[in-house]
Amino acid sequence: MSQPLKSVDQHLQDILALAKPLEPFAMPLLEAHGTTLAVDVRSSVALPPWDNSAMDGFAVRAAEIFPERPMEVAGEVAAGDAESSVLPLGKVMRIMTGAPIPEGCDAVIPVEWSREEAGLIFFEKSPAY
Repeated sequence: MSQPLKSVDQHLQDILALAKPLEPFAMPLLEAHGTTLAVDVRSSVALPPWDNSAMDGFAVRAAEIFPERPMEVAGEVAAGDAESSVLPLGKVMRIMTGAPIPEGCDAVIPVEWSREEAGLIFFEKSPAY
């Protein structure tokens, strides 16, 4: 007596029922390339150890920025600066990729959205929230 034909889904269920997950095991990091993690890997320290800029631009207080409003540059923050800086009210600071975010800054506007005239910075757009 012949058996009825199985659907693809029934065959898949049969095969998956035979597959058993492997127990997690430790291995050296350099040998782990191409494998899948069984558990999350977490750093014991915050990296980077401060909030940093993802782009070259201007550190700003978003509420103070309006298109075409002239803003004075109060200084510059470079990647690798160890000293923390404070963004003065009503001013902006040049900031480089990887630089620590100044205290008081809540947005970074990309340099491509700005132009400089007579030492003042004008922004084409306000930062988005």
